[in-house]
Amino acid sequence: MAESFFEIITQSHLYKNLPDTYKKTTNFNNSSYNHLTFNITSLSEYIEVINVLRTSIQSANNNDGDLIFRGMADHQWELLPSIARQTLVTEETEYKMVKELMLLYPNEFSGISSNFDLLAKMQHYGLPTRLLDFTTNPLVALFFACRKEQDDSIGRVISTNPSYPQYLGTIDVVDRYIESVCRLCKVKSFGSYYLENLTDNKISFAEFIYCTKYPLIAKPQYSNNRIKNQAAVFMVFPNEILDYGAMSVYECFQENGTIENMNIREEYSTILSLENLAKIYPNIDTASVNSPNWFVSHQTLSDICSYYEFDIDIQRKSKFMSKLFSKNETPFPYRFGVVPQIKKIDDNIMRDDFCSILIEPKYKKKILEELDIININERFIFPELEYTVKYIKEKYWSPYKA
Repeated sequence: MAESFFEIITQSHLYKNLPDTYKKTTNFNNSSYNHLTFNITSLSEYIEVINVLRTSIQSANNNDGDLIFRGMADHQWELLPSIARQTLVTEETEYKMVKELMLLYPNEFSGISSNFDLLAKMQHYGLPTRLLDFTTNPLVALFFACRKEQDDSIGRVISTNPSYPQYLGTIDVVDRYIESVCRLCKVKSFGSYYLENLTDNKISFAEFIYCTKYPLIAKPQYSNNRIKNQAAVFMVFPNEILDYGAMSVYECFQENGTIENMNIREEYSTILSLENLAKIYPNIDTASVNSPNWFVSHQTLSDICSYYEFDIDIQRKSKFMSKLFSKNETPFPYRFGVVPQIKKIDDNIMRDDFCSILIEPKYKKKILEELDIININERFIFPELEYTVKYIKEKYWSPYKA
């Protein structure tokens, strides 16, 4: 049975019947987007590819075939939120920006009850956040991929199916986790911020593991004409989680040789005796305390659970695991620390559960003209007066027009 987005699409008869010219077969070396890719040269071809995606998902999952899209005028741009694109960002940058904007315009944010909606509104006004804009309207994404600002670059529409498998009361669990992630914008220092603080006893460890597998998608309650016209949804990016416990035990073991000689908490020694750290962390680097090799992924956490005979899918626990992953008691307190770095989408998820549609620069202008015919243009995407004026100006008064 097909499970991944890639398998669902490529095994469908609609995909197999697509002309070969639609399928990207030329040499395209970009490891960040090593996944199913299409080529299109017109609006009609784009709609044909979207129909293949949606119909295939509908048939496989017996649902509406919901997809989300992001249009990027340059195919080499990474799928990262704005807060993660600036190399000079410190751990306090997000905190300071959010705090100052709220202090300067308290009335603008006084009625917002959730941290996610707070960030969504700030994102709308251009503040760098941990949110990344997506849309449920593929035509809106195509417009952004063909925008004139980057008309000499290959455009890209990237898409995925955001449906989560049914597990642990999925929607409620994911919503609670998203709110916890967005709450990180108010953390001034991550030096003593741990997984226990992130989940705040509202999310069990098993639920946390589940939420780390797929990208987090949410629709804002805050809305205006621009958000409505763009059919906006957001991908929410959490922070990296560092395995302080395993890192400390491993480094002590390297220095002392045996567990008996290690000057560490007794409960932490259990980690080394029960877990095969070399297998869980195949690229261990003890030279750096905050080495990315100690960042945990969904696979890392799943591997840890397998050593304790804990099955996430059927929620089967041994007595030891019942204690280890209880909400209020754990023999490994403060093992997993939240660090300032924003977590990228897992390479395997990007490969298996995303696809891209590429637009060569020479086709962008024609596609924008085709979109304009059906009223997908700057005036629609940005309904504010200043953008409408810009649209009219470019339409009727241009230095390039005779």
